[in-house]
Amino acid sequence: MTRRGRLAALTNVRSPDARREGRSRGLVVRGILEASESTADAMQRVADERSRYPSFNLLAVDGEAGTVLSDDGLLTVRSGIHGLSNARLDTPWPKVERGKERLAAALGGGSADREALFAILSDRAIAPDESLPSTGVPLSLERAVSAAFIVSPIYGTRCSTVVLIGVDGTIAFEERSFSAAGELTGVVQTVI
Repeated sequence: MTRRGRLAALTNVRSPDARREGRSRGLVVRGILEASESTADAMQRVADERSRYPSFNLLAVDGEAGTVLSDDGLLTVRSGIHGLSNARLDTPWPKVERGKERLAAALGGGSADREALFAILSDRAIAPDESLPSTGVPLSLERAVSAAFIVSPIYGTRCSTVVLIGVDGTIAFEERSFSAAGELTGVVQTVI
């Protein structure tokens, strides 16, 4: 996130059909954040170049407008509650559906409580086998990654971020970092 309020977030795509080769996807996030052009133009530039990277989902927000880029192309994010994991926006994976339900409940009072939002991101519940997607990985890994907060020495949650944008334009950003064992290792807070 930049001090001027542009946010970019990226997830990899877990699918047997996903591209696995290419340049570092971190370059995509950096490119969006450092772009002097509008967010829409920067996202179109990345869309034109997306085949150079392993498959990804890219969320970019600038003010009130949000856009998601996936292998299917660009999609404007409409008002409401959405979920993005390692498939397309709002793919009904158990952790996405549970997260959206918990987010709706957390926002039910009209304001967002930072700790309630971090509680959603720290959910370590494993989905039942019958509701797991089939993304081409072994069942044991599919179970492990079904949690919103994944604990694993090789693939897991290493940070969780909450961004709150006030009606006055104030942006509160907090990121919590974690070890491979899921233990808190650091906190960064910024208010813009």
